[in-house]
Amino acid sequence: FPASSKIHKVTHQPSLPWPELPAFMQKLLQLAVSDEMARLLVFQILTVARPSEAALADWQDIDLEQKCWFVPNSETEKHKSKHEIIVPLTPISIEMLTKQLPKPSGKVFRTVTDKDIPNNYVSPVIQLCGVPARVAVPHGFRGTFETFFQEQTDIDRTWSDDAVRLAMKHVNTDRVRAAYASGQCYHERVRLMAAWEDFAIRGVGKQTAVPIKREPRK
Repeated sequence: FPASSKIHKVTHQPSLPWPELPAFMQKLLQLAVSDEMARLLVFQILTVARPSEAALADWQDIDLEQKCWFVPNSETEKHKSKHEIIVPLTPISIEMLTKQLPKPSGKVFRTVTDKDIPNNYVSPVIQLCGVPARVAVPHGFRGTFETFFQEQTDIDRTWSDDAVRLAMKHVNTDRVRAAYASGQCYHERVRLMAAWEDFAIRGVGKQTAVPIKREPRK
């Protein structure tokens, strides 16, 4: 059989150019004051989650005390990670969660009819912020994140390339590097996600992160 690359051409999701992100986030945060889907998109962007992962966030996997989100492994396509990964939560992502309280259990974000959020349900929020679908879609913000850290040279980097890869939950096929990353580079990612939020919300290049006091639960 011919190579799959000759049959199927990979197309990348439209990603908002990273220099435009801070201005976009200010409009999005204004919507998030009263719009649940806008809060979901803020949460997704700041945690670098896939749209389906953010939509499936469950309160039983959120630890507000330790500022962690435990993304579970799953056999479904909605969770592509093979192992549970611990996502550090930044102040604004926590704010989006607390605005959803009080919800004692179940999914953090729901539709207006209290159902699971389907794919592309959040897309209109992007257009409400003045960005057309041909420019950016929810999944594309992961590309914005990756491109930002690839192109920035003036950031005081206190994390490894593995930390960036793990923040996106990408699988490493190199066995040695995969073994190194088995610890999830958690404290590196605390600093990485703090820098990401600091740029996304305030447009500045670096942030001093405060590490959690104890290791997240296994």
